[in-house]
Amino acid sequence: MTLKAWARSRGGARVLGAVTVVALIAGVEALIRAGFINRFIVPLPSQILAAIPRIIVEENVLHRFWQTAQEIFWRACFSPPSAFRWARCSTASGFCGWRAKHGWPHSPRRPSC
Repeated sequence: MTLKAWARSRGGARVLGAVTVVALIAGVEALIRAGFINRFIVPLPSQILAAIPRIIVEENVLHRFWQTAQEIFWRACFSPPSAFRWARCSTASGFCGWRAKHGWPHSPRRPSC
């Protein structure tokens, strides 16, 4: 398998994409360390990466994620069935299609949703 064929394969494309992202981040880090980019305006990518675990712990991100998931669950449990029907119809045929089906005035068509 040639290098060109490997780069076009699924695994090769993923590896090549990951290497490109890492190279860009390393390039930005080198430019900041060399002084071409002001480090007081743009933090080092390594500093950002090192701060992620601290942010997750100090800002209680996992608890907030869990709380949001619970709110979504309970909202889905207590939503009236008409809300789900409206969402399905509006995404399937657009809001005008929902209006047409439910008999709003000046509706030229009746979709089947």
